[in-house]
Amino acid sequence: MLGIAARPDHSPGRRWVSRQLLLKMHTMLFGEAELEPTEWGRLTALAHVHHCFGNKAESDAALARLIADHAADSAFQIAAIHGVRGETDAAFEWLDRAYAQHDSGLSLAYIEPSFRSLHGDPRWQALVDKVGFERS
Repeated sequence: MLGIAARPDHSPGRRWVSRQLLLKMHTMLFGEAELEPTEWGRLTALAHVHHCFGNKAESDAALARLIADHAADSAFQIAAIHGVRGETDAAFEWLDRAYAQHDSGLSLAYIEPSFRSLHGDPRWQALVDKVGFERS
């Protein structure tokens, strides 16, 4: 690290530091996800984190297990995973299920970052109206 501090413009040093930080973040994120005490929460976190790191097969596996074991109690979380993955139709299908199941998570849909990709879709405004969110 001394060489990096002495020469902050040193390209290989910055690249090395960024890679080390990414690896540390990777380890921390997966470690935290694995510590989640509820299965639905752990599977939700793993599906998100795997997706963010480009591990499609692992993200798919976590999502499939979440659907198989928790479709009746985690529709909002399943919708959020689809939303962050850009799977718009599936996200809206699961948001509709969350609404039908009176999923309390739906109260957070308006501020949930995973649904940002849905905001330009006409179905988003229909959901906002149906749930009764106040427009800002």
